Amino acid sequence: MLSLVTFLLAEDWNFKSGFLNTIDVFMTCAIVFVVITRGTRKTHFRPFEKWYLGSTVFVVAYGFLTGDAWNSNLFAQGLITLGYIPTIITMMTEKRNTESFITWGMTDLTCLIALYPVCVDGNILAIVYLLRGVIMISLMLALMMYYELRAKRERVHQTTAV
Repeated sequence: MLSLVTFLLAEDWNFKSGFLNTIDVFMTCAIVFVVITRGTRKTHFRPFEKWYLGSTVFVVAYGFLTGDAWNSNLFAQGLITLGYIPTIITMMTEKRNTESFITWGMTDLTCLIALYPVCVDGNILAIVYLLRGVIMISLMLALMMYYELRAKRERVHQTTAV
C-alpha cells in the first residue's frame, strides 16, 4: 500500500501506469484477510519483521516531513526488495523449494507483460516497480529451480546407489 500511495502522489494519481501496483494491493489485502480469518490468533514478530515495520514507519515519516513522494516510492521499492529475504532464507535453511512455481511464474509473467505499456508510457516509477518485480521474482524462480533440480539429482543418486 505504501508503494501505491507514494506512486500516486508522485505521479498525479496516474492509475493507468500504476495498474499492477493497484492490483498488488488488492491481492495483498486478500491474502492478509485469509491469514487473519483462517490463521492462528497468536502473532509475534521476528527481529527482521520488527526492523522492516520500523523502516516502513521511517518511509512514511520521510514522506510526510519532506513531501517527497518520488523518493518515498523508491524507498518503498527498496523495502519490497528486502521483503524477499525471509522467503530466500527459508529456502536456504530448509535446502528445498518451499514455494509455488505457478504463483511466482504467473506473477513474473504479469510483470513482464505490464512492463511494455509502462515503458511506452515512460513512467519511471512504474518502470522501477515492474523491473524490481521482474528481477526479484526471476531470482526467486532461479533459486526455486536450483532446489528442485538439486532434489531431483539427490533422488536419482539415491536410487542408483541402491
